[in-house]
Amino acid sequence: KEHQVVIGGSFMCRLQDGSVRNRFMCFGNGLLIGQHDKDLPTMWENFFYEGGDPDDSGFLGTYENVRFGTALCWEFMRTQTAKRLSGRVDVIMGGSCWWSVPEKYIPQKIFKTWETQNNQNSIDAICESARLIGAPVIHAAHCGSFSCHLPGLPFRYYGFYEGNAAITDASGKIIARRTAEEGEGIVLADISFGPVSGESEIPDRFWLLDRGPLAVFGWHYQGMLGRRWYRKNVIKKMKHP
Repeated sequence: KEHQVVIGGSFMCRLQDGSVRNRFMCFGNGLLIGQHDKDLPTMWENFFYEGGDPDDSGFLGTYENVRFGTALCWEFMRTQTAKRLSGRVDVIMGGSCWWSVPEKYIPQKIFKTWETQNNQNSIDAICESARLIGAPVIHAAHCGSFSCHLPGLPFRYYGFYEGNAAITDASGKIIARRTAEEGEGIVLADISFGPVSGESEIPDRFWLLDRGPLAVFGWHYQGMLGRRWYRKNVIKKMKHP
């Protein structure tokens, strides 16, 4: 409100019933424009929160005649995001906490190849979503290294956030970008609001891009362990506090 801007971000939000969502909230001049719960947790995120409601499209609302929508991290990787928002929004505000493929594991050459693809996906997913939806994307991203225990495995994860804060136009062309190697900072660009017709039909598949074998494995095994832990430690406690 002080600076008369539109701003948004997501956080772990505990609902009144005790469940947890990854919720994006967007404000214009201090007033809530709208909110969106990420549709599906990614990999180990399943330990921490549950997916949003099926009818939550990611459309946030209208502010000063601009229709705002959002997508969070791997929502950019799924065609259902483009299907929900295509033709409905003039701009997409979103962000990612996209982590890297661990390069220290053996064989390192293979893991480095997978990481190259993973990093490319983190920017291509944004561009492809913008192109298919037909709206510019303003995308914030975490950067920096971190390590943690790998759930269900006797290993530690050593990696980093992919960065790739970026702004694209409605055709998916990158106007401004900041990589993880550049560190923390700000990207600025002038964009034109308003939807355009998508350049092509949205692919008839679930995933927009190829995830790679390690991500496929992580999606299934960490998702299974995470959902089980969440049901036991969050849902069960909701019913029997």
